[in-house]
Amino acid sequence: MAKRTALPFSAPGGSGAVSIASTSSKALSHARAPLHMSGGVRVFAGHGAPLMVTGFGPFPGVADNASARLVSALAAHRAAHQQGEALSQVPLIAAVLPTCWDEGLAMAADLVLTHRPRAVLHFGVSSRAQGFEIELIARNATCAVEDAAGDLPALTLLQYGGPPRCRATIPVLAMVERLRLLSIPAVASRDAGLYLCNAVMYQTLGLAARHALPLHAGFIHIPEQIFGINGGTAGSTARTSARPARGGGRQGERAGASAGLKWSEAVSGALALSRLAARLPAPRSRASALRSPHRGGRIA
Repeated sequence: MAKRTALPFSAPGGSGAVSIASTSSKALSHARAPLHMSGGVRVFAGHGAPLMVTGFGPFPGVADNASARLVSALAAHRAAHQQGEALSQVPLIAAVLPTCWDEGLAMAADLVLTHRPRAVLHFGVSSRAQGFEIELIARNATCAVEDAAGDLPALTLLQYGGPPRCRATIPVLAMVERLRLLSIPAVASRDAGLYLCNAVMYQTLGLAARHALPLHAGFIHIPEQIFGINGGTAGSTARTSARPARGGGRQGERAGASAGLKWSEAVSGALALSRLAARLPAPRSRASALRSPHRGGRIA
């Protein structure tokens, strides 16, 4: 039976701040790890406030996480274009987070509080996505699904006393429109699931609100299976009934609906979103992340 593990959030009655004291040295130990490995971080210098992009490592049923490869591709592009490119002008933090309820969330919090980025784009995979799915909201909830270490979340809520939902502060609809202009499939989504993708989005938005950080943040799902990566396909191996259909966790949805996105489109789309995020002005207020989300259904 999987053991329960503590989430890096305060208990009832606490200050609501994320505790990262135990993760600073861990994050530093990962700083030079290769990006294709869970926990890898690369930092690029530049001018102005940083842009932070993250993906996830493998988790049960997904041995090769496409979001980790995508973040690695963004870092490689940044390394190869030191001048004359929009992304070469801004500092970039590219990280692959362990898909773990404790270590992954703690590492993400440490990076946000250490680097204070202007914008944060979290990436993860979904077996139901057919293109980019840019999330509008994150929910204050978890699901009893094992992480990469075989652990379950200790709590049913991500933050006791926190808002039931947080709204993305990246311009979701503008990002969807930008991708569609590039003929890349994209939709806005109102359900980030209840797995770690939802958790890291909720955590980053909460950190921004509680610490008055002037940052834009959101989460972007990409297909679990993307064709054309090194001549093959990144994605799932054996599937289990306990694994959510999203790498950030929608359950009970059909798999194999994500064969539409090519790797070249995934990289082009992620670059376009990163360039857009890097040009965003500082937000005027963090309170918007804690308001009720937009009304309406999925934007197709």
